[in-house]
This record gives sequence, structure tokens and C-alpha cells, in this order.
Amino acid sequence: MTLDPAIGPTKKTISVYWSIPQRNTSSNVAGKNVRTASYQLLHCFGIAHRVYYASSMQGSASVCEDARQPPYLCPVDLAKVIYATSITVLGRYRSLLEFFSKTKNKGHKLFCFFRRLDTGKVG
Repeated sequence: MTLDPAIGPTKKTISVYWSIPQRNTSSNVAGKNVRTASYQLLHCFGIAHRVYYASSMQGSASVCEDARQPPYLCPVDLAKVIYATSITVLGRYRSLLEFFSKTKNKGHKLFCFFRRLDTGKVG
């Protein structure tokens, strides 16, 4: 792909973004509901916003910014949740693997990651 200097990289990036087909909105709404519920539940555990780590507990100023937040906890928040719920890290990831195995998300990148954890092939 050649980049016309008159267009500029920012405009080209925006045009490429808009050319990508949008996903099913019903799954987007469900995903946003799960993100919001888990985010608020973590606040109930006393976990505040993160500013030093990439985490699902980062504050956001808009819906667009919220969608860019990572879907995982930073090591500090994960340790707090593990302590508060009295589970093990391995138990948490096995539960997530079991959840992804029962749904239609077997092709999802998180399922693949948890599956690799389960087989010990991470690295």
C-alpha cells in the first residue's frame, strides 16, 4: 500500500478504520454490559481506577475510550481479587477456560490463550 503524502497517515488510518465491516451490534451490547458489570463489581471490592498499568480498571472519558481499555486485570488488581475471593490464580484461569469452552467463543483469542495455559504451552 502506498501512502499519498497529500493524504497523510492520520487520514489514511481513519479511512482504513471506516472500511472495516462493523461487528454484530447485539454482541457489542452484551460485551459492553459484561464490561460495565465487572467494572462496577470490582469497585465493590474496593478496587480503584488504574493509572500506572493497562487494566480493565482504567478510567475513561468516553464510550470510545472505554472500548479501547484492555479486558484484563493488572497484576495488582488480580492479586486483590484473588485475596478477596479466596481462589487461586490457576482456579481462576481454569474457570475462565471452562466458561469459554461452553460457549460459542472457542475461536476467541482469550479462549486460545486460556487453552494454552491449560496445556502448559505458554511462552
